[in-house]
This record gives sequence, C-alpha cells and structure tokens, in this order.
Amino acid sequence: MAAKTLCIELGDRLIKVCERSSAKTHVSKCFSFPTPDGLVQDGQVSDPAALGAALKNALSANGLGLRKSAVFVLQSGKVAAREVKLPPVRDNRIKAMVESNAAEYFPVDMSKYHISYTVLERREKGDDPFVRLQVLAVPMALLEGFFQVAEAAGLRVENIENAGTCRYNVLRAFHSEGVTMYIDVGCTTSDVIIMQDGLLMLQRSFPVGGDELIYAQLGADGKTDKDYADVMAQLCEGKTTLPDEAVVDSLNRLTGNIVRIADYFNSNNWETPVEKLVLLGDCAALAGFRSHVEESVTYPVEMMAELPGYSLSAGAHSTPLRSGYLACVGCPLERGLFLPENMGKQKKAATKHQSESLTLGIIVCAGCFVIGAALAASSFFGYRSALSDKRAAEREIASLEPARTTYNTYVDYKAAADGFQTVYADAQKPNAQLSDFIAELEKKMPSQISVLSAVCTNESVSMNVMVDSKDAAAAVIVQLRSFESLSDVAVGAISETEDENGIVQVNFAVTCSYPAPAADETAAAATTATEPAAAPKN
Repeated sequence: MAAKTLCIELGDRLIKVCERSSAKTHVSKCFSFPTPDGLVQDGQVSDPAALGAALKNALSANGLGLRKSAVFVLQSGKVAAREVKLPPVRDNRIKAMVESNAAEYFPVDMSKYHISYTVLERREKGDDPFVRLQVLAVPMALLEGFFQVAEAAGLRVENIENAGTCRYNVLRAFHSEGVTMYIDVGCTTSDVIIMQDGLLMLQRSFPVGGDELIYAQLGADGKTDKDYADVMAQLCEGKTTLPDEAVVDSLNRLTGNIVRIADYFNSNNWETPVEKLVLLGDCAALAGFRSHVEESVTYPVEMMAELPGYSLSAGAHSTPLRSGYLACVGCPLERGLFLPENMGKQKKAATKHQSESLTLGIIVCAGCFVIGAALAASSFFGYRSALSDKRAAEREIASLEPARTTYNTYVDYKAAADGFQTVYADAQKPNAQLSDFIAELEKKMPSQISVLSAVCTNESVSMNVMVDSKDAAAAVIVQLRSFESLSDVAVGAISETEDENGIVQVNFAVTCSYPAPAADETAAAATTATEPAAAPKN
C-alpha cells in the first residue's frame, strides 16, 4: 500500500478527490471539479477514456499527478441492498452463507453481479442471538468501468467501495446518542442514514438532490452548465435572486422524500422515533433548505457543514474538512469484500512483467525457444492422442442425450407444481377486512378527499391523502377513527401548500390497522394454509 492514496468519488455532477494516508482522520489535500457532460449517469461510465483523461488533467493541475494508488467510491442506484439476519456463526463462515443464499436475496442473474456484505450488529447472548448484515449486489459492469477509468488516468485500483458503506464507516464513529437521522444531500441523489446509539437502523437513497434549485437559479441568471459549480456555491452561501415561492417549489420534492422516509421509520419504530435530523453534504446549505425542512418536521434540525474530528492540512496549518467529502474519507484504503478477488489481478501481473529487465527477457526467450523445439518434436503424437480423446468424449455426450431430455422435463414439471402451490397459498389469504374497510371508506368519506397512493397488507392499509383544507383533513381523520373495520389510525406529518392560483392542498400520510382476527378464525386460516396441495396428475 502506498504511503498516500487518492480517494475518488465519481458523481453525476461533481468528481471529488481526497489525498489520504494511513491516518484515518487526516486529509492532506482535497478538491472537486465538474463531471464532463454525460460521462457519468447513476454510477455508469459511458466513456472511460474521456473521463480518465479529464481526471488525469485535474490531478496534474492540483499537484497530484504523480500519485498512482487510488480507491474509488461507487454511488449508484443500481447497487441493490438488503438487510438480513443469520444465526450467530463465526466470521469466517458468513461469506459462504451469504453467497449460498444470494439468489434468494436478489432475484436476478447472479453471474452478472458481485455479492458483498457489512456486519451491522452481532448479538451472542439472549433469547434471540443473531448476526445482522447489510448484503449488497453490485453489477460487474459498473466495477469494470471504474477499472477502465483508472487505466486511462494512469492509476492503480486498490479498492472500490459502496458510497453508503463509506458513509456508515464515518458516522458510526460519532457515537451520537438516541435516534439520529443523517441526510447527505448531493446534487442528483440524497442518502438517508438513521442510526441509534451507533447502530444502523435504516439506510435509503433517493434520486433527488439540489439539482432542481440549482438549475432554477441557472435559468434565472441566464447561465449554462459550465457555471453549475459557481451557482451551487452561491446558493450554499444563502444568496439567491429567486422569489421565495420558486425556492420552495424547487425544494418540495427533496423535503417531501425526507419527511416520507422519517414517517415510514417512525410508523415502524414508534417506541424509538427519530429524535433529531442532521443535514450534511454538498447541497445541505442551499438557500432556504434548512428552514423548509424545519417547517416540515417536529424535531430539531441541525447542520453539519464540517466533519467532526477530521482535518485538512495545508502546510503547517490545519482546517476542518467539509462534510461533502464524507464518502471519500470513509472508503477503506485496503481491498475489501465489495471488490471481487480476481478483478484487476491480470492488469497488475502485466505491469509487473513489463518492468523486468532486458537481460531477464532474453534469458526467458532463449529458454522458451529450447522448450518449444523439444515440444515440437512430440507435438504430432500429442495431437493424435487429443483427437482420440475428443472423439471418445463426443460419443459419450451422444449416449447421455436422453438423460438431458428427461432432466429438462422434470425441471418444467417442478416449476409448474411450484406455481400451483404459490397460487393455492395466495388464495388462502383473507381479504374480508380490506373489503369492509373499502365499503366504509366509500360510505363515510367526503367527496373532496383524494387518495394519492395506498399500500395494503393483511394487517393494515397505508395511504397518502390530499384534501383542500386542514378542516377537511381533521374531518377525514375523525371519520377514519370511527370506522368499525379499523382498530387503530396513525397519522403522519400534515403539510399544507398553496400554488400560484391560490389553490390550497393539504397532504398527510395515515396508517389504518385492522382489528386482530378472532382466535378461532386465525386457527382455521392457519389450518387451511398448511393443508398440502394435491399432486398434479400426469
């Protein structure tokens, strides 16, 4: 490992670079520059050669042209994540268990994906011991694109890590008390990490950032994409020429996603709800953003402009490091599970071979010539033997052809039988409670209500509702709590907006829980669901 390593994050709008050493909280140099148009889209590099050339020029311009060792941060919505629990097995057995169950975690062609994991929590004692993991599936094509960029820039890839894991590596070291919701606001994406006393409780990413407000300001000033970084810096200083209504409209989607994720977490963790919200990242300080979030939630909102405990050295002086470099400083410098073991080794072997001396090359060539001459004398006999083996193998394959047909028939039959079992199991799920709820909804709800979306399960219905006033919202909530088909009604944050025509819209989320079924009905349903399906007749 080199004494100093470059940590590079390739974003859709900005490319960020840090120069780090083995000291985890020390950064010797950092800078960012705009991503060339269209070269990076959701982590996918469209032209590695062009991006590698741009990166190489930027490194040289900032005095880092001699650095060859690099680690990369991958920010992409194409990386699938799932939280799983395993029995409390030893660390050396986790990898094999995750890989054996990967097809169950992610229903995709696993030959095109690489699987990695992060241990989030281990509980060895108690009634329910477990190991809690976050399992990731990353497309191999994304990783290959990063290697091509590094090759074009003259860099050697030491590691590639998922951006969410990098952020978690830094934030868990802060040891914040209670339940804290961190929002890393980028240009095109935002990442939410909810932690409780250092443990990861929820991690989400959504494709909305500060782009809408930045482009609104670019349009108002008559500027182009070349001025993107300057306008973003202007907005982060609180300077804008846009009217308040335009600022709010540009931030509504970003704030709405944050509120929805917080409401979702609180509804599933009502005993330990979010206690405070921390904004950080490149676009966290955009004009009007913090105040807009504060108006949308009921708990404190803090700003983390700089990373606590991290420093940026400039000669003999040291200054705090901006929170926009959170993912860069959290990327491990050594090779991790996120990077396949065999990827990049062939390139390293080729580089090592090219560095050998001319004398050694002559000796190797002479040896190869002698060995080649000896092999040529016996090549004819080897060819005859290989030809005979080939013909024997072809005859054996032909004799086994009926077995393959039988196996394919068995696979088709088993797939059909599994499908019948799935349909049968789904048919046993009761929907009487949902029918009663819909009947009451049609009977008692006022005509002004608009249900924007609904998620139905066997236990509850979660809806996003829009009405034209807070009085109407109150009436809807009162009516819902009078439903005989419901046992509990939980209401999320209520937001009120007014468009340029003076039309008022009130939005809120509500979770309606069904009454628990009677004991005899539950037993009957369980008995029915466990009855074996009749075997299909040939």
